[in-house]
Amino acid sequence: MTPVVKAFPNSLADQLRWREVTDALMGPAASAVLQTVAEHPEAFLGSDFASDKALGALTQALLKQASASGIGHQFTQQGLLGLYRAPLAVAAAKPQLFVGQGPGAQDQLARSLLSGFADVLGAAKPPFDGQVGVALAQAALTAVSDNVHRFASANNAWEQTAADLVKTLVDSLKGVVGGNQALAGVFSKTQLIELGRVLLTDIARTPSMVAGSDHKALRGVVVAITSAMRADDDLLLNGDEWIQIARVAAEEAARNPGRLFKLDAADPDAVLAGKLIALVLHAASSAFDTNPDRSVLFGHTLQQAIIMVVRAASGNPHAAQTQLLAIQTLLQNLNEFVAANSTRHGNQEWLRLLQKLLRATLDGNPVPVLTTHSAATLLKGAA
Repeated sequence: MTPVVKAFPNSLADQLRWREVTDALMGPAASAVLQTVAEHPEAFLGSDFASDKALGALTQALLKQASASGIGHQFTQQGLLGLYRAPLAVAAAKPQLFVGQGPGAQDQLARSLLSGFADVLGAAKPPFDGQVGVALAQAALTAVSDNVHRFASANNAWEQTAADLVKTLVDSLKGVVGGNQALAGVFSKTQLIELGRVLLTDIARTPSMVAGSDHKALRGVVVAITSAMRADDDLLLNGDEWIQIARVAAEEAARNPGRLFKLDAADPDAVLAGKLIALVLHAASSAFDTNPDRSVLFGHTLQQAIIMVVRAASGNPHAAQTQLLAIQTLLQNLNEFVAANSTRHGNQEWLRLLQKLLRATLDGNPVPVLTTHSAATLLKGAA
């Protein structure tokens, strides 16, 4: 690995520090390299893009990062190696991303890549400062490298874009998950990683979602989810259910950028999708408080109701904005009707009635007062 040899420092003090770093990291780093080569032999045997040079540049960057910050000062050894493994996989899958212009281009890119993530995650607060943060970095690198062709004209280089996406995600989530002890208990570390992976993967598929340095599109989706999370006072949704909601929100945002998830400069927390999700959550909390033994709007049913509302509104955001009060009335009517007829109707009927009536409500039709007869007619037509 020529880049590693060339990077050896001149002064005795720096040499001792370098020796400490290499003793601690080279064994595990070499193991990571060997594993990557074993998993992707075609990428390193006869490669047109000299993947071995990318490995050398990344290894040099790892050692310089550790030497500059000190092992254990900014990251644990495992954290540094986690940051190292992520771009190794990218180098194996797409070594052409490490081909730059001019001398030392690979070395500069590798240093920029690792230091960018080190800066973001080094400043992150729990639970995003350790295993979760490193896993989000890996998810961002994978998502961006898989879709790098979609935003080739973006202002930032691909490696900086990946780091910026993680920063945007962590900054948006920390105030909710990190600052709310009750809500933090809803998510395991694995679920937080999956939540981030879902958002990053779908966002990176849409050029306008990653272009620009402020990442308004991504922030719009995350703001919608986090503002809705704050509305779940009774914790009626678990981590997996939030992940499914986030997946649908990211899909709809990717399909129709700027519709439900446009940020309002005058009110940074006001995103239409967030208002809609919060509306359903408030209806669920109200029903739970009023009829706790007959409320069906929680858990999977609540998740499905939110997804139904988001998808319907995505097709007609103007109607959704103007019919917020009508949607609220519809949800209240459904809760009251099912609670009053709990021996006959349950969560399945609640969802089928919502599906039948929601589009009519978005079209501006009056919200009906449900009776057993009108509900039976609607359910027969919705079957």
